[in-house]
Amino acid sequence: MKNKIAFIPGQFDECEKIALENFEKFAKRLPKIFHSYTGTASGSRVDVMSENITGGCAVVELKRRHENATKYPDVFIEPDKLAALKRIWEEKGYFPIYINFIGNYKDVYAFYIPEIERYTEHKNVTIKHQNGEYSQEDRYGLFWEDAHHFILQDDDTYEEIKPVNVKPVNIKAKRLNGKEKEHNAKNDTEA
Repeated sequence: MKNKIAFIPGQFDECEKIALENFEKFAKRLPKIFHSYTGTASGSRVDVMSENITGGCAVVELKRRHENATKYPDVFIEPDKLAALKRIWEEKGYFPIYINFIGNYKDVYAFYIPEIERYTEHKNVTIKHQNGEYSQEDRYGLFWEDAHHFILQDDDTYEEIKPVNVKPVNIKAKRLNGKEKEHNAKNDTEA
């Protein structure tokens, strides 16, 4: 797996391109978590496949949010996206992470999906699409305080603020070579 993300044109070109650029800047500063990674085709269920230093595989969904997004109590995720991330974990053993960049790569919220035990349901939310059209859709809301919050410091490293309401999950992360290694999800974030 190479540490290169080739942008593949698709439906949400500009947003996905910026999110992928932010991810590369974020990942290079956290080599224990994102030891190697590669992008997936635009429109895929996940944006990035990643391997940590122990060989555990993660699937990463990326979102770029407005700088004021954290003034709301939760962040939207499509119900089918959350279901797909959970299914990948249950069926394949790849650890799902939902990463939200607030403005840019300097302020990052990473939801470790197997740790998430609560969310809100939002019915008939008005969603503005990139093409300017609107639709009414259902969304789930993940609480900001349940995420691992990474803040870029002056020394070009991230300070991680771990969630206090979430219990770390003991997992068997499937390795890309087919072997499994048992570990605690929080251990992968320690420098």
